[in-house]
Amino acid sequence: MDVLEAIKGRRSIRMYKADLVPEELMRVLVEAGQWAPTGANRQNWKFIAVTDPKLMRSVKRISPMMWGEAPAAIFICQDLTRSRAPPEGGSGRTTGFVSQNIMLAAYSLGLGTCPIGGFNRAAARDLLDVPDDMVPLLLITVGYPDETPEVRLRRPFSEVAYLNSCRNPWRVGDE
Repeated sequence: MDVLEAIKGRRSIRMYKADLVPEELMRVLVEAGQWAPTGANRQNWKFIAVTDPKLMRSVKRISPMMWGEAPAAIFICQDLTRSRAPPEGGSGRTTGFVSQNIMLAAYSLGLGTCPIGGFNRAAARDLLDVPDDMVPLLLITVGYPDETPEVRLRRPFSEVAYLNSCRNPWRVGDE
């Protein structure tokens, strides 16, 4: 799949089919996350892939912003042993890079995803046996889509982009 096609086609999926996601595909997604850039190549992330249906029900209970029944999830965690930034600091950029890699890879494999920041971190620590030197930052649900969300329009290019100066809106074609 073309990268630009994936960027423009990916949607947040909240309704999933009941089909389980194979462990091999979850591994591909985690590996995609591993290839995200980090400052000074610290690679200050760790991942917890969740595929067990019973555990997923518990994840849903601690995640009020999770809608629908996802068959799998990936928690992106900050590895404090490899990071100088506090969890609410520079690691947010890294989490963004990592999550985008995972979500685009999933889309290219026919899987749907949805990033969720609204989960109880303390409860996630307990549920997943997360050690003190790891901080769960983002949860991405994963599964086979059971919905096709509409494309949401984007603002005109000339309203968001400038060429060489903010006095020069970048106009393209017939906007």
